[in-house]
Amino acid sequence: MSVPSEARVLVLEPDAYVSGIGAVTEGLQALTHLAHIRIDGQIRRAYVKCFPDEHHHGLCNEVLAHVLGYYLGLPQPRGAILIVPHDLLQAHHPATTFSTGNVACWASIEAHTPSNAKHGMAKVIFQGDDLQMLAALEQWPNYPMLLAFDHWIANADRNTGNIMMVGPRAFVAIDHSAAFTGPSWVWTQLDPAKDFVNQLMDGHIRLKGLELPLKSAILKEADELLGAYVRAMDEFDYWRAQLPLSDFLALGNFVLRRAFEAPANLRAKTQMVA
Repeated sequence: MSVPSEARVLVLEPDAYVSGIGAVTEGLQALTHLAHIRIDGQIRRAYVKCFPDEHHHGLCNEVLAHVLGYYLGLPQPRGAILIVPHDLLQAHHPATTFSTGNVACWASIEAHTPSNAKHGMAKVIFQGDDLQMLAALEQWPNYPMLLAFDHWIANADRNTGNIMMVGPRAFVAIDHSAAFTGPSWVWTQLDPAKDFVNQLMDGHIRLKGLELPLKSAILKEADELLGAYVRAMDEFDYWRAQLPLSDFLALGNFVLRRAFEAPANLRAKTQMVA
């Protein structure tokens, strides 16, 4: 697979897989294990995700959403497509039967420091105290960007396990496999005009409402989405071209339309007067 020289998402061949560490039980849409991989000239710990057939767009979603997030400026871990020999996957997931050969997986570099008790999934750090967690997120400068981004990509699963706390007032977004309405989307259901569930924003509105400064910041980020799409276009279209033609066309229209219409749609959602 030939990748553009300036691509954000790399394709790592099997020799980049150094050693497995162990299976991860979190997550329902992919088989995940922790491994050491070689990337950017370093050996790093990474979460390696293999998607079953019923979630056939999981890998595609991870790649394309990662690219869009990168060009928007969203903090997220380094990610890559990692080609993993089937026997290594079989060792970590013995209940699943893998075909012979290599399997394309998504590898996401571990963003937090496991030994730091104040680092990790937001839902763990805040022990289910959603109001305290939202208060912390409101102190994160990129929180409005994340809310606008999830609206843009129709992320169906931005739960509090998909936000990692990595320091004071510092978080990163992980797991985009449910982008574009979910990992099992079909092109006929990609309606760019639909108001899809935005778990994080909807939960914030339900629990404490959106104060005016946060509303204004969300709308400011919404104005940046179209520019991010333009900057991402070359790499986004490269990866999108790996899809069947009907998926290629529908997804391109979906993402472009939602970027273009996000300012008006988010103004209505946040009940801001035009």
